[in-house]
Amino acid sequence: MKISVLSFMLFIASVSLNAQVEIIAHRGASFDAPENTVSAVKLAWEQGADAVETDIWLSKDNRIVCIHDANTKRTTGADYTIKETDSETLRSLDAGSFKDTRFKGEKIPFLEEVLAEVPRGKGLVIEIKCGREVIPILKKVLDKSGRNKNISIIAFDFQTIT
Repeated sequence: MKISVLSFMLFIASVSLNAQVEIIAHRGASFDAPENTVSAVKLAWEQGADAVETDIWLSKDNRIVCIHDANTKRTTGADYTIKETDSETLRSLDAGSFKDTRFKGEKIPFLEEVLAEVPRGKGLVIEIKCGREVIPILKKVLDKSGRNKNISIIAFDFQTIT
């Protein structure tokens, strides 16, 4: 069966017109608020996002924290490696001032705090930055939150999520 170029282009156009577009706020509304913070997540919903993407790491005491980098230096000024640091120390850091003084005192959030901010019908994309050791804890956190719908989990390493 031969398909003309025009028929193919019309098919692609119809598929494109029927595609559902979602606005996913990368690290929350990270242009306007400190990335991966509760402020950034709340602002993303105010700005009309359909979903928020957040990055997660597992702390030394097995708490899931939302932060992009393997250490805290860039966003807090203090140099701690996430997997080698307990969550109490991580939570004591100021994760907001690097963006703007009005965010001074913003904490590195626990995943539970971000999940609590997801409105019904909205989505959350969780990007695993550490290894598969986070999976059993992530499952417990998601189950406890009751927010298993509209959650997507992504990772760079296929072995992490298999």
